[in-house]
Amino acid sequence: MPDLAMPDLNMPDLAHLPYPFGGPCTSGADCSSGMCLPSGVCGKACSAVSDCPAPDWTCSGSCMCTPSGPEVCDGHDNDCNGLVDDVVAPNSARYVLDQIFMPTVVHQYGIDLNGDGKVDNALFNILNGVKALAPFDPQTSVNMSIANGSMLYLLDERSADTTFTSDACAGVVMRRAQQTTPKFDGTDTFMIDTTEAAANLYGAIAASQFASAPAPVATTIPVHMKLLLPILPGGLGMPLVGVQVQFTRDQGKLRLGALQGAILRTDLEKILIPQLAGLGTALSPAFFDDGGKPSAACGATCQNPDGTCAVAGDSIDDICEVSTNTLVTSLLQPDVQLFDAQGNFHPNPANTKPDCVSVGLGFTAVPAVFTPSGP
Repeated sequence: MPDLAMPDLNMPDLAHLPYPFGGPCTSGADCSSGMCLPSGVCGKACSAVSDCPAPDWTCSGSCMCTPSGPEVCDGHDNDCNGLVDDVVAPNSARYVLDQIFMPTVVHQYGIDLNGDGKVDNALFNILNGVKALAPFDPQTSVNMSIANGSMLYLLDERSADTTFTSDACAGVVMRRAQQTTPKFDGTDTFMIDTTEAAANLYGAIAASQFASAPAPVATTIPVHMKLLLPILPGGLGMPLVGVQVQFTRDQGKLRLGALQGAILRTDLEKILIPQLAGLGTALSPAFFDDGGKPSAACGATCQNPDGTCAVAGDSIDDICEVSTNTLVTSLLQPDVQLFDAQGNFHPNPANTKPDCVSVGLGFTAVPAVFTPSGP
């Protein structure tokens, strides 16, 4: 059985080039649309103004915006980066997540990701399903990974209000920390893991409660973040899209925290399935070794991505045997549609063609120091 506490730190981060609409760019080659706007973000074609960020954007065959100056807190996208009121506030309160909670009931810690009025969080069902594949407890795995310092996340709350009580244009930056043994007593100093991109979120603070905005259904430029999830023993780094966060500041600590987002079904297939196949008998002897789903190329067995055919009963869990396994396909069933046919982030309340698996988890956090100390 693999070490339940240690994540696969060699799992490569996914490259998102070329970037979709709203991604950073210096030329059209950086963008899937081939359009890089003067504001340094990827553009896209449009047929109506509703295809573009609101407000301040227009549609003239492509989404267009004229910068009016540096971003200020006025309800407008002044710098035309597709985000409203993404102001870098002067005051910083820094924390490390000391507890991360997996959902224990359906939809716990979830939010409405696609605008259909229903709370989305498929993580509870996924974690219950993986228990049938590997005899480990996801919450115990998370607790051990936090304690040994291999699953540490840093949160930087930014505000113009020195008391962090009320601010219409606050922000949060979330980052992964390098592995170290934490004390969680408020005196810890952590090194930022610069190999993983920061997640920059914006929203309001009211009565010491922060909630990121806008809701996923109201934006065309989602927040991305890579998150270690206990889908397998030791955890697995998965890219989240449409990230949202909420928490309450109480006596210098953060409580009632929740983080949400979604995983593209294609990312689950590319990352999780090869890992399941690689675990082999660590799960149970020849767990998937049944030949998989019959295919035209291989007859009674399935065909692997490299063109080889699976062989039933050979004590090898082939990738195609895993990907066509009934339990695995049910676990990876997407529950929300967040992208349109052109690959643009465009949540669909009708859920016509679900393409993502929703995720939500809880957390608390205690004060900490980050190194380097800059934003």
